[in-house]
Amino acid sequence: MTADLEYDLAIMPARKWLRRVAITLLSLVVIAYVGTCVWLRLNEHRLVFRRDFPKEPIIESLGLQPQTVQIGTLGPVPLFAWSIQSLPKDSGAKQWVLLFHGSGGNVTSTFNQSQLHRLRDMGFGILAPEYPGYAGKPGEPTEQAVEQEAQIAYDYLREISNVPERNIVIFGGSLGTGVAVDLASHARAGALVLDAPYTSAVDVGKLRHPFLPISLLASDRLESDKKIGAVHMPVFIFHTVEDKNVPFEQGRRLYELAGNPKHFEEGHGPHGQYSYPFFLALRAFLNAAAGLNLHPPREPISSLLAGTVEAKGAQAAIAQYQELRAQPGEEYDFAEYELNGLGYTLLRKGKSGDAIAILKLNAEQYPGSPATNRLPWTTSGALCRTIPELTIPAARSWTPYWPQRRTNELKSCSGVLEAQVGLAAGLWADDEQPGSSSVYHVLARPSDCPSSCSSVTNRSLDRQ
Repeated sequence: MTADLEYDLAIMPARKWLRRVAITLLSLVVIAYVGTCVWLRLNEHRLVFRRDFPKEPIIESLGLQPQTVQIGTLGPVPLFAWSIQSLPKDSGAKQWVLLFHGSGGNVTSTFNQSQLHRLRDMGFGILAPEYPGYAGKPGEPTEQAVEQEAQIAYDYLREISNVPERNIVIFGGSLGTGVAVDLASHARAGALVLDAPYTSAVDVGKLRHPFLPISLLASDRLESDKKIGAVHMPVFIFHTVEDKNVPFEQGRRLYELAGNPKHFEEGHGPHGQYSYPFFLALRAFLNAAAGLNLHPPREPISSLLAGTVEAKGAQAAIAQYQELRAQPGEEYDFAEYELNGLGYTLLRKGKSGDAIAILKLNAEQYPGSPATNRLPWTTSGALCRTIPELTIPAARSWTPYWPQRRTNELKSCSGVLEAQVGLAAGLWADDEQPGSSSVYHVLARPSDCPSSCSSVTNRSLDRQ
C-alpha cells in the first residue's frame, strides 16, 4: 500500500464528516430562508398595515368636532370616516380634503389631529376614512380593500356631500400615498397631495429585506410609480431629505414620473415631519394650480418662540407668549401641541431647563389635556437620565390609550425614581383619578434611571 493511498484512507472519514456538516448547515439555511419567506407571506398584511395602535382622545381645544360617519360598505363590512366641517366662514367654498393617513397610527392619532387642524385652518373641510381593521373598526386591511374604500369615500363626497370634483384635494401621507395615487389615477379631482411617498410598497420592502424575494412574495404592492402617469391633475409632493422610513429618492422619482403642473417641496426632519413652510407652499400651489381659495396658514407660535428661546432664553419666550395671547387677532396658531412640540425639540437639543419651562407653560394653558401630557409621559425615562429636576403635569396618564406592555415598562422605570426620592405614591397616582389636575415634582439624577429606561424610551420617542 502506497503512502498516498494510506493518506487518502486516513482522511476519508474526516471528509465524509465535513460533507455531512456542510450539507446539514446548508439544509438549515435553506429551511430558515424558506421559513422566513413563508412567515413574511402569511404576515404581509399585518406588516404593511400596522393597525395595532389604539384610539387616542380627541383634543377638544382644537375645535375639530369630528363626526364618525358611515360612508358605505365593503361587502358585509361597514366603512367609517371622520367628517370635519370647515369653519363657518369657509362653509360656502365647499373645499374638501380627502385624507388617507399612514400606517403608524389611525385617524385619531395626535399627529393626524394636528394635521387636520392646520388643513381646516386653511379653509378645508376634511373627510378622513379609517382603514378596515384600524382603531377597532371591522374588516381586514389589504391593498384591494383600502383602494375600494378610497373610491367609496370619494363617491360619498361627490354624491352625499355634493362637493364639486374640482374642490376635492386627494391627500395621502406615507402609506396613504399609495392609496391616494391609485384613486387619483382614475378619479377627477382638484389636486393630488403626497407626503413622503414611495414608488411602491415592493421597493420599500426590498430595502428592508434585501435578501428576500419581495417581488415574488408581495400581494400588497401599491405601485404608485406605475399609476402616477395616469393622474391628470396638479400634483404636490413633499419629502424630507433625512427620511429614514421612505427614502427621499423615491419621492423625487415619483415627482419625475408625474405630469404637469407639479411641485416638489423639499423638507428637513424625520419621516412625515410637517412644518410651517410646508403649509405655505401647499397653499400657494393649490391656489395657483388648482384654482382654490385658501387662507394663509397661521404662523405656529412655537416657530416664533423657538427663536426667542435661542436668543433670550425661556423666560423671555414665556413673556412673549403671554403678551401675544392676550392680544386680539389670528396671526398666530396657539394650538396646544405647538408648545409641546417645542418642548420636545428643546429636550432633544439638551436644553432641559428651557424644556421644563415651556412644558410647564403648556400644562398651565391646557390643564388636563392628553396632548399636553403626552410628551412627559412617553419620555419619562429619557427625562430621568437628563434632567435633574422636572415638573410633570399628571392630569391624566396616557395608560388607557397605549399598549399595556409599554405602559408597564415605563411605570417600572418611573417607580424606581419615585422610590429613590420618596415619592412612591406620586407620579402615576392619577391613573385612577380622571379629571385630576395635580402636578407632581420628580427629582432625579442620571444614575437613578435603570438601563432598561434607555431602550424603552427610545422606542416611545420613535412613535412621536
